Amino acid sequence: MHAFGFLGTGREPILEHLESVARINPKFTFTRIATSVPIDWALKQFILMGFDVRNRRAIIYDKGTEEFTGTTLEGIGQAIAGTLKNPVKTANLFLKVRSIQTSQNLLLDAFQMVTGGPWDVRYNTSKGRFRLSQEMFKAGVNGWILDLLVYCLYTPGEPCCIISPRDESDSDLVRVREESALEVASKVVESMGVMPKWKRFVS
Repeated sequence: MHAFGFLGTGREPILEHLESVARINPKFTFTRIATSVPIDWALKQFILMGFDVRNRRAIIYDKGTEEFTGTTLEGIGQAIAGTLKNPVKTANLFLKVRSIQTSQNLLLDAFQMVTGGPWDVRYNTSKGRFRLSQEMFKAGVNGWILDLLVYCLYTPGEPCCIISPRDESDSDLVRVREESALEVASKVVESMGVMPKWKRFVS
């Protein structure tokens, strides 16, 4: 029997239970999968990440050059399928997978290319979002976690959201394909019902 799960809030008791069961029953194995940000879904759902696709507006935090990794919904599916197809090689492992390593500037360039024109771009600071998240938390206001996520993703000089370099990840083991910023931007735009301009001319 093989179980797999994705890391998230409140995971420790679950992991301890899985490890204890695996020790008692050698026929039971499990796999943990870390994916970082589900990037195409998050860009669509959370304008606070800096990209208002429908209105072609962007907020760039700091210089926009801080890199982070993410896994697309397709990549998450690839990770699940790859794990189930390789139960022996993935047994009792902590897998780190990724579809892309990118930055806000790279994503902005991709979105502008896909939508066929320049966006309205404004600037903010990641530390400002962090201070706001602290104030919201102390005041008991919901939504502070999103501001904290923005800080973690974009704060300069602290690459805490790079899950792993490609050559050190387990993406190849479970066949998670590396994607470009242009591909990710296209997925987001298309999923929102706006056909990328560059595709309109393809028969």
